[in-house]
Amino acid sequence: MSRRRLGLTRALCTSVLFALVGCNGDSPGETEATVTASGTTTTTTTTTTTTSSTTSEGTDSGTASESSGSTSAASDTTAGMTDPTAPLPECGDGEVEGLEECDDGNEVDDDGCTNACTSPRCGDAIAQAEAGEGCDDGNEIDDDGCTNACALPACGDSIIQAGEGEECDNGASNADDAVCTATCKNAVCGDGLVGPGEGCDDGNDDDADECTNACTLASCGDGIKQAGEECDDGNEVNDDACTSACTSPKCGDAIVQAGEECDDGNAENTDACLDTCESASCGDGVVWGGMEDCDDANDVNTDACLNTCDAASCGDGFVWAGTEECDDGNMVNNDTCNNMCKVPVLAASCSMMTDMSVWGMTSRGVDLRAWTSSTLHYIGCPGDGCANTSFYCTYNEQAQTIEFGSNSGGAVRSVVDPNNANGDTMPNSYGGCCNGPLGLCNAPDMANNGVNIGVSNAKALCSALGYADGVFLASPNNNGCPEPHATDATGKAWSSDWVFSQGFGQIWKCTGFK
Repeated sequence: MSRRRLGLTRALCTSVLFALVGCNGDSPGETEATVTASGTTTTTTTTTTTTSSTTSEGTDSGTASESSGSTSAASDTTAGMTDPTAPLPECGDGEVEGLEECDDGNEVDDDGCTNACTSPRCGDAIAQAEAGEGCDDGNEIDDDGCTNACALPACGDSIIQAGEGEECDNGASNADDAVCTATCKNAVCGDGLVGPGEGCDDGNDDDADECTNACTLASCGDGIKQAGEECDDGNEVNDDACTSACTSPKCGDAIVQAGEECDDGNAENTDACLDTCESASCGDGVVWGGMEDCDDANDVNTDACLNTCDAASCGDGFVWAGTEECDDGNMVNNDTCNNMCKVPVLAASCSMMTDMSVWGMTSRGVDLRAWTSSTLHYIGCPGDGCANTSFYCTYNEQAQTIEFGSNSGGAVRSVVDPNNANGDTMPNSYGGCCNGPLGLCNAPDMANNGVNIGVSNAKALCSALGYADGVFLASPNNNGCPEPHATDATGKAWSSDWVFSQGFGQIWKCTGFK
């Protein structure tokens, strides 16, 4: 019997198991045991072929009658059922019979009708391509390589197929998202998708771009030197090798680094911190605003700026070269240095007029040595030229004037020692007429012998006596003898050309205390 017929036969036998006799292998004509009403068992032989049965008369009649009754009963029992003698439906004969769902007359199992003459269905363990099945493993396990819908596993079928390398599956709407990628892989840092807890994900291994390899946005302090950063040490310490702003330490960044005294973040040099990050101090050559008057970066105290960075001034105790004559550090005006830091020249009064010996003669006049220490030692009347009694002096302190000279017509004499060759000595005897130092000379007159010192002989003489100005009240021209002349405006330096000339000074007037 063919495989397909055998299959159908088994199916049919199962259907009529309790209705037909013989399906268990019994052959026609076998005996059956029956139970009578009296409780005894009687064995009856049933003949299924009625055409060959003969009824005997006599002793066999009762038996025949019982047999007939049994046959009749059997006929009633099987009425309306398939004739067991009829040929069974054969699966594969091309005719749909009995319980067959289909019969395509071939032994191809996956062509739309199985070899058991059943219609294809998902779960029958037969992959029916024509029915659109990609697979059929006959079980109800969904993630074993063949789904319960008889489809091959695919990313996007909502079934996580671990055996196919899937980690997740979002179903038909599968697409890259923060949890599962379009390739059914769990979203991770580096996959190019920004997932939960990720600030970014650029999908590359470049740690120094805008997105780190930890999927965090690049930022100062993440320990990774990014574009635009000079450094990044990953901490917030400002005074180490990298500031919290990710810049290399430098003077002017407003952070005091090792080796810096200060850092105020500006380029201003006149405040408490220089642009070299050194604290401002006297002597650095920069004037600290509000704190220093000056700063010339030296230790010299006789220039315009003291080494305390105070501007030089009268009364500071230091003589400002070229500006001050003296500086005694006090505000006492009548000591050796006045409050203008000048050596005081006391204005001469008539007390300067004295009697003394000049050239061995009793003379009256003015001893200039005590006032000027100049080379002009004396002006007066020694009895030669003018009588000593003719010399006079008038002083007015209120008017700040002094007038002195001879009130006679005689020539007033002077003693001069150019270059102080003889010191402050006075001649004891007459040594000739106008022919050398300490010799007989006329007193200085108006001409100053042509020497230009910017002032007249009278003004120079009055300056030496402590007055601001001076003039000649009389200057006769009747005695031929050399006259001394001033060589500087202070009246301290005098000389003579020793050339005979007419004239001499007679009366001088000085005005205004210096």
